Amino acid sequence: MSIGPSKPVSILVVDDQASNLHLYSSVLRKAGYEVDTCDNGNASLQILEHKRYQLVLTDVMLGGKSGLDVLELVRKGQGINKDTPIIVYTSDGSPVVRQQAATLGASMFLERPIPAKELLNAVDLMVGDDSDTSNQD
Repeated sequence: MSIGPSKPVSILVVDDQASNLHLYSSVLRKAGYEVDTCDNGNASLQILEHKRYQLVLTDVMLGGKSGLDVLELVRKGQGINKDTPIIVYTSDGSPVVRQQAATLGASMFLERPIPAKELLNAVDLMVGDDSDTSNQD
């Protein structure tokens, strides 16, 4: 079984740390995903109003609105990404943050650092139904 999409899958990665943004977007692009990036919560909300994504990957701690704020606003809104899977990640994997993310509608919670294989497995799990159109091996 290979990791990566069998048809175009568009992902938005949101992180205010350039190194994380570059790392995660590079890993995803190499696996064949179409990736847009954003470095703050406020701008991510504007992007999410205008483009449909199959997945959003966001850090909790961002400039402007936090990743949890973005999650809450997307889930409560009526926009085109209301039901899009959202993976939330942070270096603070405390039970309180995990519970907040789950309560607000996160599809998955990851703790940094995120190894490339773990990231790809998580993404494939979230978009697998959208990208797998047959049971080809």
